[in-house]
Amino acid sequence: MAGLKIHLYPLSNFWGAFQSSGIWFVKYLGGGVGVTQWGISGDIPVPSDYDGDGKTDIAAWRPSSGIWFVKYSGGGVEVTQWGASGDIPVPGDYDGDGKTDIAAWRPSSGIWFVKYSGGGVGVTQWGANGDIPLVR
Repeated sequence: MAGLKIHLYPLSNFWGAFQSSGIWFVKYLGGGVGVTQWGISGDIPVPSDYDGDGKTDIAAWRPSSGIWFVKYSGGGVEVTQWGASGDIPVPGDYDGDGKTDIAAWRPSSGIWFVKYSGGGVGVTQWGANGDIPLVR
């Protein structure tokens, strides 16, 4: 399968494969499989636990527009513009509330832009052009 990226998410509810066309192939750890269209060619997979339910949510970030598309494991969808062309998506739990925050890092300036899941934003300069952001 051309353009297939394989991901394993520790402490998650599935193994996931994201095809460059935006198709997700999911094998649930409790059994069963699923296939879903979520994203388009050029999107970057950014699955994580965005709602804090302990399950990985399917998500994609569109680099051309900075739009995040999150499909929650329990149902529901969030579409949020956060970031700009040239940014790197760096989702993580930056405020320690157990929910993944939407975030982007701008390589040209080393600035981190965080949209906290509980409200508010964080903007900080940390890094320089040529650096690689690390998120755990």
